[in-house]
Amino acid sequence: MAHASGWTKLFEQIITSSIWEEPLHVRAVWITFVASCRQLGIAYLSEASIARTANVTQEQAEEALRILQSPDPKSRSSAWEGRRIEKCDGGFRILNYFEYRNINSPEERTAYMREYMREYRKKKGAESCKANSKTRRSKFTETQGQEEWRDSYLLQAEVASSVLPPQDFPEVVKSALLKFSARRQELATAGRTKKDCAPWSVAMVNALHDQVRLQIGNHPPENIADRILAATASGYRSVKFTNFFGA
Repeated sequence: MAHASGWTKLFEQIITSSIWEEPLHVRAVWITFVASCRQLGIAYLSEASIARTANVTQEQAEEALRILQSPDPKSRSSAWEGRRIEKCDGGFRILNYFEYRNINSPEERTAYMREYMREYRKKKGAESCKANSKTRRSKFTETQGQEEWRDSYLLQAEVASSVLPPQDFPEVVKSALLKFSARRQELATAGRTKKDCAPWSVAMVNALHDQVRLQIGNHPPENIADRILAATASGYRSVKFTNFFGA
C-alpha cells in the first residue's frame, strides 16, 4: 500500500483476488485509491474528483464507489465483510491498508536496511565535511547528535512496524494492533530531539503481542480491540504494557 515516500506496493495476489473479477473501471478506481493512499491509509480524493483521477466516466466512478464500499462475499478477507473502502473526513480510508503496509518479505527488509545504511553513511560523510568549519563545529555537533538519535529511532520503528500480529489472533484484534503499530511508528519518529522521541522496537511489539495473547480466551476479541484502539487514539507511549488492559 502507499507510504509517505510516495510509492505504492502492488501485490501479485491482486490478479487472483475477487477485485480482479470486477469490470475494468472498478479496478481502475481501486488502483487509483491504492496509488493515492497516504499516511494512515487515507486517499484524499473527493467523490467529484475520482472520475477525473481514475480516467473513467462519472457513472462508472459512482458504480465503483458503490462496489468498493459494499460487502464482498468472495473476498479472501473476512474483515469488514470484504469491504475495501469507507468514507472519512477528507476522502476515503482503505480498510486493509495496515495489513498490507506491514507485509515485508525478509528480502525487502534486508534491502531496506542496506539502502538505509548506505544513505546514512553518505549523509554523515557530507555532514563531516561541513563540520570542518570552526564557526559551525559546536552547533553541528549538537545537531548531529540529535539527528543520529532520530535516525536510530526511525530505523527501529521501521523494522518494528514490519512485525505482523500472530496469525491465530482474531481478525478484529490483528487490525487494531496494526493501527496501533502505525501510530507508534508515527510517534517514534515525530520528535525533534532525543528527549521528544519515543522509541518503538521489535522487542516492544513482541511484548505487546504477549500481553494480547494473555487476554485472548478470557475476554471477547471486540473488547480487546477496543482497548487497543483507545490506546492508539490516546498516543500510548509506555515501553511496558502492564496497564494496557487494566480496568
